[in-house]
Amino acid sequence: MIDRWLEEVKHKADPEELGMILVHNGIVRGASKLGEPVLGMKLSYDQKKLNSIIPIFRKRPGVVEVKV
Repeated sequence: MIDRWLEEVKHKADPEELGMILVHNGIVRGASKLGEPVLGMKLSYDQKKLNSIIPIFRKRPGVVEVKV
């Protein structure tokens, strides 16, 4: 999916204006900071809050797109 998003942004943006595409690609550690094995992760987010801030960031000068 990220590869598709990158291509969408590259085609949407004027190449003369596009300076950066920021992607966070986290990797789970094999062991915790205490040295214990990591068996999984529980992730959560506030969908309502996320939906409310995306339009704000899209309106910032120089921002072409925000994908989450």
